[in-house]
Amino acid sequence: MRLLVYGAGVLGSLLAHLLLRGNNDVTLLARGMRKRGIDEQGLVIRHYIQRKITIEKIKTIETLPPEDIYDIIFVVMQYIHLSAILPMLAENQSNIVVLIGNNPTAAETYTVLSGGTPKNILFGFLAAAGRRENGTVVSLHFGAKITLGSISGDTTAYKAIRKAFKGVPCKLDFIEKIDGWLKSHLAIILPIGYACYATGGNLKKADGTLLHQLLDAMSEGYAVLNALGIPVALESEDGWFRSGSRRGYLLLKLLCKTPLGKLIASDHAMSAIPEMQALNTAFDALKKQTDITTLEWDKLERFMPVSFYLGK
Repeated sequence: MRLLVYGAGVLGSLLAHLLLRGNNDVTLLARGMRKRGIDEQGLVIRHYIQRKITIEKIKTIETLPPEDIYDIIFVVMQYIHLSAILPMLAENQSNIVVLIGNNPTAAETYTVLSGGTPKNILFGFLAAAGRRENGTVVSLHFGAKITLGSISGDTTAYKAIRKAFKGVPCKLDFIEKIDGWLKSHLAIILPIGYACYATGGNLKKADGTLLHQLLDAMSEGYAVLNALGIPVALESEDGWFRSGSRRGYLLLKLLCKTPLGKLIASDHAMSAIPEMQALNTAFDALKKQTDITTLEWDKLERFMPVSFYLGK
């Protein structure tokens, strides 16, 4: 299949690597020094858990004209940058577009993107993390998994996506309520982001009091979603990240006291403050629609750095 991965960051690079393993015709949209590095050295990924390095040649482009048609376009961009590229994506004549990453306003994104040529639009999240080091992506994944779903309820694109991942070591999890899933994810990652800022990016400083505060804040975040009629959609985590959860406490402790915390959370939180602030602003808008008390959430939120994000 002819596939485009739009975005050559940590997650986009990993996704391109995975799709190449399915013998697809994969192109990666990258710009500037990142594109030059990939063209000269290949797509270099150090798989942290697997203790291996992969180097692959891959086609790259810098722009996406309307007539450059792909079977599927996978957009892997930070939420804060999406609005700038939606008009270009809307004009492109490719039929299937999958937006991978945090998106608390998926319904609004869908409306804008569907205003151009007809498209089947899906949203998803790739369970992986990492950072970039001197042209190399350090990727942390325990076994790639992508959660996917459709806002409109149209599932006809699922067959094409499964074909793209045929033979690829990546689990696809198609769910009905992807918008709720994405909002539920914020109730977890935002408190962890606050903790990163509270500890100056060193989660090893997090003590038991802070870990329990994180669980309380996550519970409050869930309560906000439930008050809005948005059920907590992270089935495997519902019950884990709740006040008093022993499993949740131990998992957060593992995150904070090992090198995993740096790769999974603090590296991103400290380098992507505008992105975190944008997500925080979006969740605040949800909170204001309810009368739910969020005492612990609000205490942690005060550690969020001064906003660089002025809205869309």
